[in-house]
Amino acid sequence: MSFLNRLRSAIGDPSEATTGPVTGLTSRLGSTSAYSPSGFSPATAGLGSSSVGRRFSVYGTEDRVVLDIGSHALRCGFSGEPHPRQVIPLYHDLRWNPRPALPFTADPQTARAAAAVVASEVFDQRRETGQALYSLRIHELDPDRLRHLLAHYLRRVFSEVLMTDPKLRKVLICDAPLCPLPLKRAVAEVLFAQFEVSALVYFPTPSLALLTAGTTNGLVIDCGHLETTVVPVFESHALIHHTRTTPVAGRALGIHLQDLLLTHTTLTALPTDGTDIDSALTPVLPSLEEVLTEAVVEDIKTRLLFASPVHAGFAETNPSADDRTRWYRDTTTAADTTYTLTHPSPTDSTSTTLPRQRYALVVPGWIRERAAEILFRGDEEQDMAGIPNTILDALLRAPIDLRQLLSTSLLIVGGTAMLPNFAARLHLELQHLLLHQPRYRSALRHLAEHLEFLDDKTNGQLFSRNLRVWVGGSLMGSLRCPGAEISRTDFNEQPLPDWTAPGEV
Repeated sequence: MSFLNRLRSAIGDPSEATTGPVTGLTSRLGSTSAYSPSGFSPATAGLGSSSVGRRFSVYGTEDRVVLDIGSHALRCGFSGEPHPRQVIPLYHDLRWNPRPALPFTADPQTARAAAAVVASEVFDQRRETGQALYSLRIHELDPDRLRHLLAHYLRRVFSEVLMTDPKLRKVLICDAPLCPLPLKRAVAEVLFAQFEVSALVYFPTPSLALLTAGTTNGLVIDCGHLETTVVPVFESHALIHHTRTTPVAGRALGIHLQDLLLTHTTLTALPTDGTDIDSALTPVLPSLEEVLTEAVVEDIKTRLLFASPVHAGFAETNPSADDRTRWYRDTTTAADTTYTLTHPSPTDSTSTTLPRQRYALVVPGWIRERAAEILFRGDEEQDMAGIPNTILDALLRAPIDLRQLLSTSLLIVGGTAMLPNFAARLHLELQHLLLHQPRYRSALRHLAEHLEFLDDKTNGQLFSRNLRVWVGGSLMGSLRCPGAEISRTDFNEQPLPDWTAPGEV
């Protein structure tokens, strides 16, 4: 065989693109060399000029930029890739200082001065409030400040992560059905006015999540940071008016965990540089309120917590908080864990040369196991329903002939659902409510034996739950499916898609 023939067999002959047994979609998902410097992937070889299976090139502009913007994280990447290029946290972290945002002005001196002001404002606002990008009360947020924050993070996406010219790309937005319109409008204004993207394409997140499971029907349970949303989907159409939501999600879990840590944990100072701490020189311990910042609580929640596999059998008797804590402490099998953190020593607040002091926070095992109980039982004092109740309420609102179909196709997505043992405990709670709760027993009891998660129907969990919606957007961008598209020239005349309006989905 000549060298030319061997070369053609290695990279694929475009004329033989339609004879290969491998489809472009499955081959790109199975590729392990998506970030090859030359852009060549063996899994996509032989696919020729197919729009689905083309070889990716950093110089091409056909791939769409896929953005999944949440309140807590921003996921970004190109369509056709199996996972996002980067997940950018949208809350202030003590170890991360945002870079100055470049202002849009022709004068370089004015630009540098304005950039410093914008950067300091962003950093101070994140440090003081300790909030995510937006909250459920988004109408109270200053629109100019929201646009500044969005421009700061999106500039990082295009210039540092994707390293592409936004003017040459279409942007696919993974759009939550209940996304606040002020946020949606702010994102569109920033992308069109400041980054001059050619067009925006919107797809509802429940349909994108089901696309990754290879089905068009299911009950999508999105456990995010601000709220948990349960959306029935039939034939890729989200039944928005049968949607149920609850604010019991990652933020509620973080607040509950912080309250437990403030009450039931202890803080001790650790030796510095391997030396023993002299009792006369022992540093003054900071208060737990000062140490347990949002970033620290988020890290503890991610590293140490898990969902207990044991159902709390006393839930029907409404025990007091002390009785519940005593029962948790007596029945737990989890071990206490020491969480190490650093904090500026408060011994001398005027000195800048003191080393950062290391502290040990002892987290009891019962907190690690039972802090997530708020996700399953809710909070009666705040009138917040638990996730299992929200799921069953959505099934009650769904059409009767779809209930069994939806109950056999439960799909969990979202960062909060990454909690270990979350799905197994959720299945246990659903069965318990169906068999023992009078509200659901009369109408939904027959569904107890049909409950099944889509991940259990396949060979395990194919995609990470916190990335599943973005992967669906990547697939949709590769397939070039028509969506709610808005060009830059029609932005002022064409309204943004509102999935809650009749006829939108």
